[in-house]
Amino acid sequence: MNTFLLFISFLLNGLTIYAVIVLYTRQNRLAEVEKRQEKMIKEMEEMISSYLFEMKEENEDFLNKFNRLNKKIPLPSFEKRITEDTLSTTAEQKTNEIKAQPLNTSNTIRLQAAKAYQTNLVNKPAEITPPEENSLPVSDAEFLINQVKSLAKQGLTEEEIAKNLKRGKTEIELLLKFHQNTQE
Repeated sequence: MNTFLLFISFLLNGLTIYAVIVLYTRQNRLAEVEKRQEKMIKEMEEMISSYLFEMKEENEDFLNKFNRLNKKIPLPSFEKRITEDTLSTTAEQKTNEIKAQPLNTSNTIRLQAAKAYQTNLVNKPAEITPPEENSLPVSDAEFLINQVKSLAKQGLTEEEIAKNLKRGKTEIELLLKFHQNTQE
């Protein structure tokens, strides 16, 4: 009886040691996964911050170029009078005028383009004639389909048709399948 109890005791001790080892390895794996995730999070944060910094620099460059372009565009005469009369305005109002100015110039450009387009339409009357049904050219695809159909009616296989038309076998197969589907 003592040997049996001693055997059960050793067996239980072995099982507990095995359970401790399994739990320890799982805990280590979990810790490694957490470390990897933290590392990935840090890398992602660094990438995002560098991307945002890069975007900020690009935006600043764009704004600088945009402001330089605004300074190069001459003001129309009525806007010159307005700006001369309002020299005592605040800095915010000046920036609003500068921001509004490109919109006005783009609108004038659009209006000029629309007027030019309309004058071209008026100068060139449209001569539209309806196409005759007999004069419609047969497209290459329709011509190919007709050739494939006629060769298939003659009893040629898909490979022979492909060789005769110097096309791919799968292309001919697909043409025949699609044509059969459209007939049904």
